[in-house]
Amino acid sequence: MHIVLTLLLILSLLAAVIAFTAMGYMQRRRRGRLSVAAHDMGMRFSAEDPFDTPARYADFALICSGHSQCAANFIHGPVDRYAVRSFDFRYEVGHGPRRCARQYSVIAVVFDKMLPELIMWSKSDVEAMPLAMTLPHGEVSGWNYRGEREMARLLAEAFADEADEGLGIEIRGQTAMFFMPARVNRTQFAQSMPNLALRAKSAIEDSLPTSDAGEKESG
Repeated sequence: MHIVLTLLLILSLLAAVIAFTAMGYMQRRRRGRLSVAAHDMGMRFSAEDPFDTPARYADFALICSGHSQCAANFIHGPVDRYAVRSFDFRYEVGHGPRRCARQYSVIAVVFDKMLPELIMWSKSDVEAMPLAMTLPHGEVSGWNYRGEREMARLLAEAFADEADEGLGIEIRGQTAMFFMPARVNRTQFAQSMPNLALRAKSAIEDSLPTSDAGEKESG
């Protein structure tokens, strides 16, 4: 009996070592693909967090969710004069045997002016919906939203294809944040950053008052 238990323990340890080795290999491969993608887009890649993301975006509903938040695998650079960055984000909910991790791919676009606050949470990601969305102002296409209805409508039109994939959107200050549950292809999502940033720019600027548009043209 002792020999059997010893063998089972050895096999369990061996399986754990193999699993961690495989995870490390897959992570290195993905970081290699992201580094190539960043180079192709004329941007920079950083495996670590150069922006202190949990503190910088602490007011955002996704970033302040749960506990043990961390961000990694950044691609960052300019798109049409705006600072843009994509990254992997992970947080945990619960404790002990009920603890589980949730992972998202995030793209943040920093505009050159203050924007109206808005949060749009996908109905297909309702399990992770934050407390801020328990009383939404309304619904638009595949999202519940709080904030500016016209901006929500225009963003829903611009990102209609991503509604069923769980895309969430939050705007605070000068930053518009777009996030997807990690069940989507995270590398492809990061590579979509320039296109997403331009679609966001068009929808957000179309929703702003005419005086803001006039200021932009005069500048």
